[in-house]
Amino acid sequence: PQSVILFFFWAQDLLIKPRIKKITLGFVEQLHLDILFLQAFATGLPMPSLGDMMLEPFQLLALLRAEKPDEFMDPRIRQARYPLV
Repeated sequence: PQSVILFFFWAQDLLIKPRIKKITLGFVEQLHLDILFLQAFATGLPMPSLGDMMLEPFQLLALLRAEKPDEFMDPRIRQARYPLV
């Protein structure tokens, strides 16, 4: 369980590092798969709050994978789709 939590924070921290100049679509897609795998693994653990911790990275990945990421600038859309980002 501790390694799951550490991976979650590592992945989240990785996306907001100022030294990263470019994030490719391949990276975003692979990170999405990794987090889905992590979520599937975490559902079998006796830590129900771990699922709640996945909401923020899922919303961030949804934004990164969005066809119209500029919708994030609309406060109503941002609050409806990405309230934790």
